Amino acid sequence: MLIQHRPAIVEYLQKNHAKDTFPRYEDRQAWESTSKDIQKKIIDNADALLGYEWPQLKASEYLDFYESGVHGSPYHKRFMKRRNILGELLMAECIQGQGKYMKDIINGVFCICEESTWVVPQHNAILNKKEVIDKKTPFRRTEHIDLFAAETASLLTWCNYFLRNQFDAISSNISQRIDEELMERVIKPYLASDEFHWMGLSPESHSAGNWNPWINCNCMVTYMYGCQDQNLKIQGIKKIISSVQTYLDFIGDDGGCNEGPVYWTVAAGMAFDLMDIVYRATDQTIPIFDDEKFKNMGKYIYRLYIGDNNYVNFADAPCKDTGGRDGGLLYRYGVASGDQKLMDLGKAVFQRNIVLLGQQPQFQLCLSGNTYRTNWNFWNLFKYKDLMAEGYQVPYVRDAYIKDVQVVVARESQGDPRGFFLCAKGGHNHESHNHNDVGHFVLYHDEQPVCIDPGALPYSLDYFNENRYSLTHWVTRSDYHNLPIINGQPQRPSIEAAASKLTYSSDDNAMDFQMDIEDCYPDHAQVKSWHRAFHYQRKGQSFVSIDDTYSLKTKTADLEWVFMTPREVSVIEDGAIVFGTYKDSASIIMAVDQGLYDIVVEAIDLKEIPKLSADWGDTLNRIRLINKSDETSGQRKFIFNVSK
Repeated sequence: MLIQHRPAIVEYLQKNHAKDTFPRYEDRQAWESTSKDIQKKIIDNADALLGYEWPQLKASEYLDFYESGVHGSPYHKRFMKRRNILGELLMAECIQGQGKYMKDIINGVFCICEESTWVVPQHNAILNKKEVIDKKTPFRRTEHIDLFAAETASLLTWCNYFLRNQFDAISSNISQRIDEELMERVIKPYLASDEFHWMGLSPESHSAGNWNPWINCNCMVTYMYGCQDQNLKIQGIKKIISSVQTYLDFIGDDGGCNEGPVYWTVAAGMAFDLMDIVYRATDQTIPIFDDEKFKNMGKYIYRLYIGDNNYVNFADAPCKDTGGRDGGLLYRYGVASGDQKLMDLGKAVFQRNIVLLGQQPQFQLCLSGNTYRTNWNFWNLFKYKDLMAEGYQVPYVRDAYIKDVQVVVARESQGDPRGFFLCAKGGHNHESHNHNDVGHFVLYHDEQPVCIDPGALPYSLDYFNENRYSLTHWVTRSDYHNLPIINGQPQRPSIEAAASKLTYSSDDNAMDFQMDIEDCYPDHAQVKSWHRAFHYQRKGQSFVSIDDTYSLKTKTADLEWVFMTPREVSVIEDGAIVFGTYKDSASIIMAVDQGLYDIVVEAIDLKEIPKLSADWGDTLNRIRLINKSDETSGQRKFIFNVSK
């Protein structure tokens, strides 16, 4: 996709200076042409930051992470606060152009340049493999590059990009200090090693996750506009293209993201941003967006859009977008790929988020809580009028089969959010940000949840080590997804724990998706075969059914089926379970085989887990259909209908 254009990219940059991505600070006409209303909000925010006292970063708080193991420590919050404030001041200074915020910007720049490391504590132990260095403490400089070291380098690169002349008029030491820090912390380390686990350039590394495009995108900004050595610039750009290509090669032709829609923004979204930087730096002369896989990667995000700000949330992800998705990024991706649906979703997301601003004390144009992401913020500023234009249709996709990640989407009608929405998955249990969830599904009705994926717990050290699938982290386990428990056993984590014999068909009448999932359970589950079939009936009275046909090696009564829901649940008779009304959605009846189960409903209190309660409210209900009889084979059917 990108690697084929590398010779042309290198040739252009060897013969020409990189073209500007954004107007320079001195182009006052360009800045003055932006929305006056937005200008005022950004300047009002910055005025409140004049004389800002930059937060102190304490070594003791860096160490605290290794005791608590909880992400989002006080150190991390202050670390991010510095960068967000600098991003806000930078934008305000570019808009106003009067030097009003320069002293505070310089203070912020030097605070960040003086930091012992730009690697956050939760990544320090991951990246630092040398036993001679204590992994728990911040150390001077760093040869490591994590997500936030790369983003910090990008932010400081943009500071010099816009304000180098203004810095130099005060003191040339300011821009030079940035140049030096970029060289020592990112430019030289990136070229010095192929061993970073996210690069995909050594046998021990992997590039399947979001770290690869996320870091490479920010490093591309740094090399393209922050590297003053032409030879190192060309070397770095060539290596970045090779590295990000390993991620692009991992993505299947259908463009699926196995980390789910939330991480799509910093995976496929960052890959696009990287390509867009190269495209503009080479004067839009190289057709790097003319690729079907690239276009399919963009389609993924709206294929998994449910409605009412809800997205399918497989893997570590919330369901509801509460303002964190950057509509401007979606829109720009849609423009680059020629995809009107993606442009329309981008506009819808951006305009909804602008409304949400009225509920926030501080204006944040990127609406992701990260105003240091300069690329997104400045694009949204210059594209604001396009993003706010009327006349778009939210894409409600009727059918999608994303074969590479084995995800199916079905709804009743194209372009209409009403009725049932079903998304089911195959895949395997060694995906990035994996949950053990092969054969799992989510079901919505009129944009509201019926059967759900709980989402992700707050990140911690244990959440990403050998304890990930313990009961403490119940959201990662198959017995807290819409799946069977066989012989008391949930699914196992393994790349071999995979769906097999998948079939898919869809037309105006119905959608059918089938798979075998017996390989996903451990040997002591004693399962010989387990076939799961999803059916979505469109013609006539619509309904959704899940049909399990199974064979076990030994008789067992220790067999049950789990369904997770935020709705109130009642059992009206032995063969029917009612999922109560939810917002504007009617109640839903799940018909089950009468007389075969003991039905238990467990309430899970979410009040102390804001990450989950933001999606589902204070309670999740876990429905357990516990088999009553010993058997070695059987068939079970679960049919969802709208209650009348």
